[in-house]
Amino acid sequence: MKENHIAFIMDGNGRWAQSRGMSRTRGHAAGVRSLEAIVQWSVDQSVPYLSFYAFSTENWKRPAREIRSIFRLMDTFFRRRIHTLIEKNVRILVSGDWMALPEASRNVAADTMRRTAHCTGTTVNLCINYGGQMELRRACALWAAQCQQTGDFSVPDEEEMRDLLYSGLPDVDLLIRTGGDSRISNFLLYQLAYAELFFLPVAWPDLRPEHVQKVLQQFAGRERRMGGLAPV
Repeated sequence: MKENHIAFIMDGNGRWAQSRGMSRTRGHAAGVRSLEAIVQWSVDQSVPYLSFYAFSTENWKRPAREIRSIFRLMDTFFRRRIHTLIEKNVRILVSGDWMALPEASRNVAADTMRRTAHCTGTTVNLCINYGGQMELRRACALWAAQCQQTGDFSVPDEEEMRDLLYSGLPDVDLLIRTGGDSRISNFLLYQLAYAELFFLPVAWPDLRPEHVQKVLQQFAGRERRMGGLAPV
């Protein structure tokens, strides 16, 4: 069984830091290092698509200082790693209502997507100011507007629906959530329809490629019937 699209809910940064007597900002910084390690491993393994839940539509409820630190880390990641990303043939996508981000973050994200658009290796989809319910509402609005123009009010097929979503990437095969919680938290609701879900007790800053490799070994043993029956 081949994993073409792996998604990650990067949970546990703040708790990881607080358990060590550090600020939550330090936890997010450690989380970026884990993200870099997982991207590097995935490139080495030729994983075609990765999606990371970086900042949800609900994360605006956090303290303003923490939010500013998260965006600074994102900006720094893009600026410092852009040449390495291009060298490794990594394409960056940013999914979500990222136009609501601070202007500096919008500009850095747009520049990174533009400069990596030609890359044909691993696609890294960073979901920023993202919510699955919001994505589906947006898709409905886009389809309704299109129907008004064409006069065709048919239901979108799978390919048309994919084009209405933020990234247009294939459905997720495997979701890994760190931090110990067992929920999907409004992440990629449409794309996760038939994904295999793994919930790990390890906090995101402690996640290593070895953890992902063990998950993949379990994933390989699962039978994905996609609503059908097992072969007799």
